[in-house]
Amino acid sequence: MNAPKWTEPEQAILREWWATSSPIRLWAHLLPSKSQSAIISMAKRLKLGIRPVSRKPTYVHSWICIEQLLSDGIVRSVPEIAERTGFNASVVRKQMKDRIGLQVYVSEWRLEGTKYVAHFALGAFKPNAKRPKPKTHAEKQRLYYERRKRFRPDDHEEHLRKRRLLDASKRAAPKTADIAASWITNAQTIHADETHGVQEESAESQAQGEQGAYGASSAATVRSLQAFRIPDLWRGSASSTRGPGK
Repeated sequence: MNAPKWTEPEQAILREWWATSSPIRLWAHLLPSKSQSAIISMAKRLKLGIRPVSRKPTYVHSWICIEQLLSDGIVRSVPEIAERTGFNASVVRKQMKDRIGLQVYVSEWRLEGTKYVAHFALGAFKPNAKRPKPKTHAEKQRLYYERRKRFRPDDHEEHLRKRRLLDASKRAAPKTADIAASWITNAQTIHADETHGVQEESAESQAQGEQGAYGASSAATVRSLQAFRIPDLWRGSASSTRGPGK
């Protein structure tokens, strides 16, 4: 199969870019029907000579490639431009930053994953598209679940199964007793019983005299106060750490 012939416009592009120090891979997209080996072979046939050597393309050359790429009217993001031109993403990002509002503008924002990414187009002094508000954490989670349900249904079903098992185990687990609430309830009950006992003993002591009544009341009061002492568990098991006689 014969290779396609070179046209005059293609030869003009080759002459223009061969004289620069830009690598062939950076401007090969300007000759879509030609491979790099075909470009080199044609340059030898045209006797264009040795190309200038440069390890890094210049700032102007990188913009020329980007401008040529965006001239087709298709809006592209920084990663897409970097992939098509062969430049590093930082080089493309700097070009967009320096020329935005002058030669390029943000045509639209597209949602890629959970973030909005700017897409650029050629245009002088055109207003940039308004950036949408960032999504909240709940919105990002909902998008993630929707994508997983659509593109990874097996993983989504496995996640739901684990959630159902976890919820079931929580419902079946016995409830932990509230130590503080039970202690207060018991103390209140004891206090009520002791108070009732004090009243009965006071009534009996009235017949025996004032001295007997005072002694019974004091003893009942001491027993009532003992019911409100702090449990050993709350005192850090102080009773277990103390030695005998301490």
